[in-house]
Amino acid sequence: MASDTNPRSAIASLLAAAPLGALERRYREPWRHYHAWDHPKAMLAHLDRAIGDAVPVVDPAACAGFVLWHDSIYDPQAPHGRNEELSAALCVAEMSLIANALVTARAGAAILATIRHLPPAPNDCPDGALLLDIDLSILGQSPTMFDVYDRQIRAEYAHVEPSLYGTARHARASCAISWLATACS
Repeated sequence: MASDTNPRSAIASLLAAAPLGALERRYREPWRHYHAWDHPKAMLAHLDRAIGDAVPVVDPAACAGFVLWHDSIYDPQAPHGRNEELSAALCVAEMSLIANALVTARAGAAILATIRHLPPAPNDCPDGALLLDIDLSILGQSPTMFDVYDRQIRAEYAHVEPSLYGTARHARASCAISWLATACS
């Protein structure tokens, strides 16, 4: 894939070369409700809006790679971090066929950053913070859209007993609030 200075063109080039059919099949696995094909499609729209709003994007092809592969492997019963590790590995394997090593490494680093939702070092992925924001953009949507997200996540974790699920979701929300308070101060 040739280097392109126009962010939208670089993204279009990566999308044209990516194995979209295989990725879409993964995202359409029957146990996926939120982490389904609509999630990366919505993220691509967020990325496009960011570009349109003149948000600096250093490596748009890596950004598109992150969006496409970040949840390419998703098993709600996997141990914490396992899906991200496998998605990053798949990204590196498949993206290396269509993008250069730096672009591929940046996308993989951003995927691994979703384990803790802490941006990777700028040298590893200069657009990491933007990508994590886009991944979590559902948290800033309308209450109606958030309720849909909440129901979809619950459906993905239907195997978890209700009181344990509620406790875990509350702890995760508390952690996110603490992180936001620290990061935004």
